[in-house]
Amino acid sequence: MGLGRATLAVCLVLCLVPVPAAARSGRPGSPGPLAPAVPSVPSGQGLPCVADWVVRLDQPLSRVNSVGQFTSGGETGVIDCHGRLGGHTVTGPGTYGESGAFGAGPAGGADCSNGGGAGDFSATIPTDGGRRHVEGTVSFYWLGESGVVFDGRFPSAFRLSPGAGDCLTRPAGELHFQAGGLLFADGGS
Repeated sequence: MGLGRATLAVCLVLCLVPVPAAARSGRPGSPGPLAPAVPSVPSGQGLPCVADWVVRLDQPLSRVNSVGQFTSGGETGVIDCHGRLGGHTVTGPGTYGESGAFGAGPAGGADCSNGGGAGDFSATIPTDGGRRHVEGTVSFYWLGESGVVFDGRFPSAFRLSPGAGDCLTRPAGELHFQAGGLLFADGGS
């Protein structure tokens, strides 16, 4: 997956640091459809997980601001969790996917160096009691190659890299995400 235990530990710590209310409510004067609502507070015990997936963009990212939609095309990525989920032991990696909209980030519009978005995720995780399906929302920002999902059922820190295109000389039509955080499958939104 590319994220080691030390990176996962840092991600877990970052997930526990509250994001200031101003960052959660979007840029002043431009709440728009991408500004996240009041963040949900997950309940229950979080399950440490790392995920790896690629999304396709309907508007490529470059050095110019853009707004658009993203999708992984279903649960085409991988999520690897450790521990117990719903009273059952996780038995191996599962599947993960996201879809939603991207646009303005903490420093302006979405481009190669900064952006944000919101959407939905779904994951299917195998346990010794059968496969467990989890769905929720995500609200995220990135700055450079790093970002954070600050609410919902999978608060996490992620690393971001262009998939198709390099984002500087050729617009990026895909983005590759590697995330580590806590999955709250038994509570939250």
